[in-house]
Amino acid sequence: MTFPSSLVLLLAVAAAAGALVGRAFPGDGPDRLTEAELRSYALDDLLRERAEAGGPWLEFLRTPTLSCGVYVLPKGGKDGQSAHARDEVYHVLAGRATLTVGPEEVPVAPGSVVFVRRGIDHRFHSIEEELRVLVFFAAGTGEDDPAAEEDG
Repeated sequence: MTFPSSLVLLLAVAAAAGALVGRAFPGDGPDRLTEAELRSYALDDLLRERAEAGGPWLEFLRTPTLSCGVYVLPKGGKDGQSAHARDEVYHVLAGRATLTVGPEEVPVAPGSVVFVRRGIDHRFHSIEEELRVLVFFAAGTGEDDPAAEEDG
């Protein structure tokens, strides 16, 4: 599978911000994991795992400085999320919708990258096609746990 250059760039930025520790490569064991190792993810595998889990959100990476997940909403779906205690970045992989952030609205489509400051109400709506989004959360204080939330 070929990864979009934007996904490679975002993971490279994440690697610079903090160590990436996630699923092991074939043949790796827990004893071989170090904070300096790079991890690679197949988007199709992440989306399948999220679908099997049955919810819209799947966190696939967590370090002391970063957490990442995939968020999927169906066409016409409702985004029930609320403001988070962490800054976040959305990278839209597929679908079309509108993202309301505070009083502003922005149309999103494949390739859109949107920063949302912590504490600001935001949600996707007017979802015209199934929306698939990579979500990157900055380091947190423990108050806001994206893995514990029902949605991204």
